[in-house]
Amino acid sequence: MKGNFKTVYQAATAEIIEKKSRFIGAAAPVDTEGAAADFVDSIRKAHPRANHNCFAYIGGDAPHWQKQSDDGEPSGTAGMPMFEILRGEGLLNVCVVVTRYFGGTLLGKGGLHRAYSAAAKAALLEAGIVEKIVHARLEIRLDYHLAGKMAHELATGGYHTENTDYAENVAITILTPPEKIPEINRMVADATSGTGKIIHIKDLHCVILGEGGAYAHKNPGFSAGAGDIGKRKYICYD
Repeated sequence: MKGNFKTVYQAATAEIIEKKSRFIGAAAPVDTEGAAADFVDSIRKAHPRANHNCFAYIGGDAPHWQKQSDDGEPSGTAGMPMFEILRGEGLLNVCVVVTRYFGGTLLGKGGLHRAYSAAAKAALLEAGIVEKIVHARLEIRLDYHLAGKMAHELATGGYHTENTDYAENVAITILTPPEKIPEINRMVADATSGTGKIIHIKDLHCVILGEGGAYAHKNPGFSAGAGDIGKRKYICYD
């Protein structure tokens, strides 16, 4: 994937009941269309006695790979409403499956549309809607006596330091949006009087969770894990 994009953080499920029918939503991040198909198959295997396993997925750079299925429900009542939710949220690399166990009462097209939409939305919220942002991983190499000053400049500028290695020289590894590289070049040159070196290791996608993060999740109870609330945490995908 090129550029920033919204997706879900992790696989999750949520269930709603509508007139005794169970609708079990499952959402997951997927990197390829093959991974999306595998996720759909895994849900089918987990619910072999379900009446329907409807799904929708979308991902990849434009033109996107995408698909939706009503899996035997009346045309347009399940897969398409779920797909429209993905598209409406601007999500990519996401698959959502809603499993239905029939409760004995027909819901009609409108009822099915609402039930499948509600289950899909609930699963997406449980999975955590986040933004994957392109970051550059840079290594700043400098002399020992400049390490403290450089660390202070980076902290003041709000840059995220991944690691500091003390060997022959000091190597500070940071993450930054690519558009800020010229600013970092100037900062390092000024702080080291031109002696510091910057190595651009690679570009990668990162999710920033917690306080001050580019965190688009709509469920306030979502957390990346115990102890993460109130902290800024980078999850990067090499």
